[in-house]
Amino acid sequence: MALSPKAMLRIASMVRGDGVFNGEQVILRQWINESMIPRAYSSWSGLGYGYGWFITPSGYVIARGYGGQIIAAHKERQLAVAITSDPNHPAGSDGYFGQLLELLDGPLLAFGSSSRLELST
Repeated sequence: MALSPKAMLRIASMVRGDGVFNGEQVILRQWINESMIPRAYSSWSGLGYGYGWFITPSGYVIARGYGGQIIAAHKERQLAVAITSDPNHPAGSDGYFGQLLELLDGPLLAFGSSSRLELST
C-alpha cells in the first residue's frame, strides 16, 4: 500500500478520534476499540497485536510498514503521528524500529502530555 504522509496522518487522526474523520463517523467506534485489544503478541517485538494494530505498553496503537513506515495514534495523549523512513531497508524490532519506538515513547509522548499541535490534514 502506498500512502502519502498526509494520508498516513489522516488515518492516525481518525483512529485517535474513535473513527471520526472531518466530523463524520466513518468507522464504528466499537470496531476501533475492538481492533486495539491485543489478540496475540509478536515474538520479535513483544508488542501486542490487535486487528491490524500493534499495541505498545505506553498506549500507542501502531500500523507498521517496511523500512520504518509508521502510523501511530495515542488516544489518551491525543497524538496522531506519521513517520516515513527509508523504504529500501528493513527496520527490525531490535534495531531501527526499536529506535523509532523510543522516539514515540520519549520526546513525542512527553510533547503530547504538555502541549497540543494541530496540523492541517
